[in-house]
Amino acid sequence: MRSARQPEVQALSAGFTVVELLVSTAVIGLLLAITLPAVQQSRQAASRMECSSRLKQLALASHQYHDVYGHWPGARYEPLADLLPDLEKRPVIENDSAGRLVSRRLGSLLCPLDNNYGWSSSTPFSYFVNAGSDLRKSGGFLPFEKGSPLRIRDISDGLSMTAMWSERRRAINLFEPEPQLCERDPVRCFWKLTRIIPPGDETAFVQICLSSSDRVVNRQHDSREILGPNWGYSHALPPNVPSCSARGIGQHDPATSHHVGGVNVALCDGSVRFVSDQVSMDSWRALGSRSGYEPLGDF
Repeated sequence: MRSARQPEVQALSAGFTVVELLVSTAVIGLLLAITLPAVQQSRQAASRMECSSRLKQLALASHQYHDVYGHWPGARYEPLADLLPDLEKRPVIENDSAGRLVSRRLGSLLCPLDNNYGWSSSTPFSYFVNAGSDLRKSGGFLPFEKGSPLRIRDISDGLSMTAMWSERRRAINLFEPEPQLCERDPVRCFWKLTRIIPPGDETAFVQICLSSSDRVVNRQHDSREILGPNWGYSHALPPNVPSCSARGIGQHDPATSHHVGGVNVALCDGSVRFVSDQVSMDSWRALGSRSGYEPLGDF
């Protein structure tokens, strides 16, 4: 009898105990907890580098355009439309004499992470020209007066101290966006301030824009209309904050990105810098001005 039961006992002892299974599960969970953040960080770093590379292409194409025509892009069509031939997108501009890009999907002008939004978003591109640093949107590269193009000599603050291009997350493409959707992702919506801003008070504009209790969703603003290729990003607001407008003040759309901690900025000398969200407003405004002679601190 004992010899007959011995194999059965040996077979039972060869299995896993509950303790061993729990230990194995804990080890696997620990390895995943260590590995997944590293994978996510590597993906974010790759996306940031790819966006930086595309902004670099825009900066170099701007200089190539200046070498050919003697001025910065934007005097013929809009800045992005003028650069299409230099970005190997000549057939697009030849098919659209008005230089409109709103209905075109151009991979070289789209942040890789913006592809996740599909066609539910506004414009099919993620990179915008510097529209200036004050509430009047002056001192940048928009608006252009036809026949009065900007040249390198107009950048009196210095090419290495003046921003030309940066990035923006694609806005929610809804004429009447749902408040809950905008509350979850306020950076992708457009807001109207409920308080009156004193004329020229840039500090008050920033403070009230950042206060969620002092703004409401701008239901009468269609993102397809205001984020066309002739629209720029604003240095009047810090990076990665919501877009805001107020009575007597037009819509200001700051630089925004999917990157943690800041945005990529292409300078007029062709270099690309990563600017922190914590940059001082004095430095950020000075970076957005081409001829203000403001002292530029660290950024």
